[in-house]
Amino acid sequence: MVQNAQPPEQGSFPLTLDGSAPEELLKAGKYDWIADYSRQIVHSKVSAATEGDIEIVLLGSLPERVEKISRPPVIDLTSVFTQYDPPEIEDALQFGAQYPDEQRKTAIIFPHEPWRGPHGPAFVLVLRTDESRATDESRARGLSYIPFASMLAETWWWWPRVAVRRRGGTRT
Repeated sequence: MVQNAQPPEQGSFPLTLDGSAPEELLKAGKYDWIADYSRQIVHSKVSAATEGDIEIVLLGSLPERVEKISRPPVIDLTSVFTQYDPPEIEDALQFGAQYPDEQRKTAIIFPHEPWRGPHGPAFVLVLRTDESRATDESRARGLSYIPFASMLAETWWWWPRVAVRRRGGTRT
């Protein structure tokens, strides 16, 4: 069942895009691990230098709780992006560097233009933590990916997704 309702905003974060190169952004993120496909996504899809200020908006799940429904709703990203702009790869990297503790709370999905893997599936970046650790502060931070098709599947419906609100500056 596709829901046309907008997921609620869970928070917003001002983000300064400084035009840094992908390797600089990966180092600035100080990740404990980076998945191989994530590195390939970063290097294959990064556009020209981006500068300016934007606002990252974390979109939560729809109000229904998993215990109350037999099949979780599907969030239609097309309808979400009529109100917000989609994120770009640089946004994920800058967010990881500027707000490292946010991904310790929950995984954060960046539904940017998908990268097509070498064996067919398309992927987008996700900031994740090592869930096996006991405390938020000690969880290992990582830059990972998920299949883009999963963005509309019930297994990811409760994780925040990122959207962007332009606040000035331009993408180049």
